[in-house]
Amino acid sequence: MQKISFVFLLSTLTVLISCKKEKIYTLGIDVQSEFVNDSVEVFMDNEPLIIKRLTTNNLLGVCDGGIVRLTKKEGTHTLLVFVNNSATLITNLSLNHDLYIGVTYDSTDNEVFFVHADEPFLYE
Repeated sequence: MQKISFVFLLSTLTVLISCKKEKIYTLGIDVQSEFVNDSVEVFMDNEPLIIKRLTTNNLLGVCDGGIVRLTKKEGTHTLLVFVNNSATLITNLSLNHDLYIGVTYDSTDNEVFFVHADEPFLYE
């Protein structure tokens, strides 16, 4: 009887140890500087997060209505940003900790840029 209990306990522990718990992290996306009534579309893993016209609040350095916080499973995710249906930036993110991404736009060159941070951006 002791052998059966020991084998059962050992197999239970083996199963529990082998079960990997999925890790969930915070992902923040902040549409930040140089937007002036621009059409902005942001997608994460083909899911729409922002589809609207945005203007940067120059006092804060971020667009009103341009901040998204979500949770995602650990792993690779795809972020896609369109500005005015012409400027495009796509990146694959390897998410293994909380991550915050600032999106900036240069209208003179029609280019979109990302800034990565481990902590939320501070706006004053």
